Amino acid sequence: MALAAAVAAQFNLSNVVNIQFKSATPGTGSPHVLEINPRMSGGCAAGALAGVNLPLLQLLHAAGQQLPMQRAETVMVTSTSAMIRIAPDPAAGDA
Repeated sequence: MALAAAVAAQFNLSNVVNIQFKSATPGTGSPHVLEINPRMSGGCAAGALAGVNLPLLQLLHAAGQQLPMQRAETVMVTSTSAMIRIAPDPAAGDA
């Protein structure tokens, strides 16, 4: 986490970002940065299912408002390619 924070600071990124690393080769030290995306990642939906609303937190942060404490639940993601419905869809018969 400290390395991601250092990379974000180096590029003056202060909002939700996606920084991906490759593990370090044994004996070489730090991991290698693969890519830096100044946007939310595809895992944002999994966070929402766990109870953390990253888009809302992003908007509140950008507006300079205090961020509410959000408690996440433990969830298991079995597939990142499956469609995830976050809100009930009355048209699909969801309650």
